[in-house]
Amino acid sequence: MRYLTGLIFLFFMLFGEVWALEAGKVDITLWLVPWKNTRPRDPYVDQQNRVWFVGQAGDYIA
Repeated sequence: MRYLTGLIFLFFMLFGEVWALEAGKVDITLWLVPWKNTRPRDPYVDQQNRVWFVGQAGDYIA
């Protein structure tokens, strides 16, 4: 049983990283906001495909 557990562990150590890299590929788009240094966060897409977010340091909702 230890031999099998060791083989399974070795398999995931060798090939698990490759699977994680493939699964983690995403397209990221960055947008500039007209308010500098306000740390925009918490994006939300509504039913009309509008993106809403808040300014953590700027006290706004856009």
